[in-house]
Amino acid sequence: MTKMGFMLVKMFTFAAFLMAIGAPAAFAQKDAPPVHQWMEVTKIVVRPEKVGEFRDWVKNEFNPALVKGGVKLQYAWSTAEFGDLFTYFFVSPIEKFADFDGAGPIEKALGRDAARPFFTKAGSLVKSVQNYAMVERPDMSYMGKMSGEPKMAVMISVKVAQGHDADFENFMINEYLPPFKKSDAQAFLVHQTVFGGSQGQFVMLAPIDNFAELDKGHPIARVLGPDGFKKLMQRLPAGTTTEGEVDVISFQPSLSIMPAGK
Repeated sequence: MTKMGFMLVKMFTFAAFLMAIGAPAAFAQKDAPPVHQWMEVTKIVVRPEKVGEFRDWVKNEFNPALVKGGVKLQYAWSTAEFGDLFTYFFVSPIEKFADFDGAGPIEKALGRDAARPFFTKAGSLVKSVQNYAMVERPDMSYMGKMSGEPKMAVMISVKVAQGHDADFENFMINEYLPPFKKSDAQAFLVHQTVFGGSQGQFVMLAPIDNFAELDKGHPIARVLGPDGFKKLMQRLPAGTTTEGEVDVISFQPSLSIMPAGK
C-alpha cells in the first residue's frame, strides 16, 4: 500500500480542528486525574476542480468502506470562508496505537487487490495529505457550555519555540484560561501534536454557532475590555511562539461517521 493510501485509510478532523472527541471523559469526575485522549487528525488539501467529486467519493465510497472495515466514528470538518477553502480535516479517537499494526479498515473491507485502485482514485482527487497524532490537553482546556458537536469553530494553530514549553503552558493555564472561563464562549479546546508535525505545535479551538459571533470580538476582550486583553497578551514572554495561524472551520455531518441518533 502506498504512503498516501495508508494515510487516507486513517482519515479520521476537531479542527482541528479536531473537536476533542474524548474531552468529556476527561472531565467526567471532578477530582479524577485527567484522561488524555489521543486522536488522529488527517489534513487533506483537495484539488479545487475535484471538490464535488471528492465529497461524493467520501460519502458514497470511502465512508461505507470504512464502516464495513469496522470504523464506528469519524468527524469531518472543512475550512469556511477564511483559510485554504479546499482543506478538509478528518478526526477519530485513537484507542491504542497497536490498532495501526496490520491491515487498515479499507483493506479489511475490500481486500488488498481491490484497495489499490480504490486509493489510486483517491490520489487523483487530492493535492496533499498529512497525518497527525494529537493528544488533548484538558489542563489547558475549558469545556464550558459545549454539548455535542459544534457547528463551527475558530481554529488557532501555534508553534512554541524550543525551550519555551513551560512559558506557554503556564501562560495558558494561569493567565489565559481564568478570564476565558468568565466569558460567554462555549468552550476552549487545546490539542498538542506529538507525531506527524513539528515539535511544540498546538491547535486550539473555540466553538461558535455562526459567523455573527465573530462580531462580538475575542471572548477575553469581552471580559477584560480591549486594553485589558492587550495587557494580558503582553504577559506572554517574548519569543514564546514562532508561528501562528487562525482559520474558521465548519463541521461536516454529511461526511462524518457517527453512531445512530448522535
